[in-house]
Amino acid sequence: MKKLIGLAMFVLIAAGGCGGSGDSFSDSLALGTGMNPNNFTLTGETDTFAGAPQIYFRLESAKDMNGSSVELKIEQQLLGGANVVDTLTYQNPQSYGHILMSSFPHTYGQGNFRVTGTLVTGNHIVATAEFSVQ
Repeated sequence: MKKLIGLAMFVLIAAGGCGGSGDSFSDSLALGTGMNPNNFTLTGETDTFAGAPQIYFRLESAKDMNGSSVELKIEQQLLGGANVVDTLTYQNPQSYGHILMSSFPHTYGQGNFRVTGTLVTGNHIVATAEFSVQ
């Protein structure tokens, strides 16, 4: 059910550009409270959230995503390790691009978490971000 809610609530955007025009991309994953799809930026960029937030993310890959789906693995950080609480998959709407933006509802309670963004094609881990929910 959580996956259906997450998939139903997302807005998916892929940024074009394959370099060549001076564009430079790096592997990164940022989190925020909103997004501006007109310029592929997050608003309210943060690593601390309150309540049961909708968390927006911007995953940027140094190499062209080539239309690969993106998987987000969300883990809760616990004493002595981590526990996977969810894995969400986002389909890429384009066959090229370096940036994918979307969101997910955080329904996993309070605590410290880690999210890892992976390109499904090639099982390439792009980036990881840590955040807390209070």
